[in-house]
Amino acid sequence: MKANDNLTILVVDDEKSVRDLLAMGLSRARPTTTTLRAEGGVQALNLLAANPVDLVVTDLTMPGMNGLDLLKEIKVKYPDLPVILASGSIDEADIQKAIASGAIAYLEKPFHPKAILEAVEAL
Repeated sequence: MKANDNLTILVVDDEKSVRDLLAMGLSRARPTTTTLRAEGGVQALNLLAANPVDLVVTDLTMPGMNGLDLLKEIKVKYPDLPVILASGSIDEADIQKAIASGAIAYLEKPFHPKAILEAVEAL
């Protein structure tokens, strides 16, 4: 995607502060970015059904539907939608599961929003 393209990113994390900081960082790093926010997998799927989204960034560890389960559900319903998984720890098994399930990247928190944009630019 070109730097001036409008981009809609769905940020999924059970911590409101993380969602808000990431959304703010993304809009500063790329002013043409719109962020939608969900606190969990079910809310994320509802937002995806109602809104066109270019990218999903989801936390791995969340109550209810975790990020890996959300990724799998997204790939069934929206197979071409890129998904980035994020976690507070790097676990090789989780990384392998995420990539095997279709994630385009696996980022360790905390991360800079530009890391997400770099992953998008590589698409």
